[in-house]
Amino acid sequence: MSAEPGEPARPTRLGWGDLAQLHALSRTLAWDHTQDDWASFLKCGLIYGLRRDGGDEPGAPIDACAAVFPYGPHTAVIGMAMVAPDRQRRGLGRAVVARCLQGKPDDTAVYLAATREGLGLYERLGFRHVGGLRKFMHQGGLAEEADAAAEIRDQIAIAHLAPVLRLDRTAFGAPRDAFLKARLSQAATRAAAVDAEGNVVGYGLGVDQGDLRILGPIAAADDAVAAALAARLARDWRGRLRIDLPDHRDGLSKRLEALGFIQVDAPPILARDGAAYPGEAGWRDYAAISCQACL
Repeated sequence: MSAEPGEPARPTRLGWGDLAQLHALSRTLAWDHTQDDWASFLKCGLIYGLRRDGGDEPGAPIDACAAVFPYGPHTAVIGMAMVAPDRQRRGLGRAVVARCLQGKPDDTAVYLAATREGLGLYERLGFRHVGGLRKFMHQGGLAEEADAAAEIRDQIAIAHLAPVLRLDRTAFGAPRDAFLKARLSQAATRAAAVDAEGNVVGYGLGVDQGDLRILGPIAAADDAVAAALAARLARDWRGRLRIDLPDHRDGLSKRLEALGFIQVDAPPILARDGAAYPGEAGWRDYAAISCQACL
């Protein structure tokens, strides 16, 4: 039902019947996400939105949306917040992000990677700057790194799944199991780093978006292994490459630059009510590289 004049918009949860329209909305903003990306987000997150003219039927054009990804009982990430170009500056972005926050207890740490356009909105909703990401791009044709003290394997074996999930929980600071499983099924390329004793010390996924390959999530025990995983994931790819990594990983940044990556943006990471940096202990000790949509 449409909101009355002067009433705030009332976002509703979107589902599989809205898949094509969610993708269409992201395309109007020139975002690279594919329909497969949106399918992954529907599998592991909750997406709230406003359909055109207050419609409540799935499949109608979507004016605005945002997604929340719960990672265990105490952590959540907000992403994919967008408003159609012809519907901006009407409070729709605030409405969908506020809906994602609804019902989240005060002890739930909520994070997001902010765009410049959305920064003011998030600050008004109680988010504060706690860190940042460095967005690196490469035009493809990446030479493979060879100095990691681990064997880089071209697949993540079934036996490696549980160790990969455990490693990611340590590196990220919260369980992202549903998200990782969805991305694993979507990934065009996967790699695992295994030490001499057969222990998994790193993993990485490469997800394609047209001529762009997202290298991430990646988690590794050190920068050399992370760089080697990134290079393996990019092997034989001739399109664009993108990696996002925490801004305090100076050693890894230098390795990426040596491989020909160029930093093109530095989106801030925000946390509701000033919660600690996401996965602070793990991200300090691990090279954790991710995609902005789900940190």
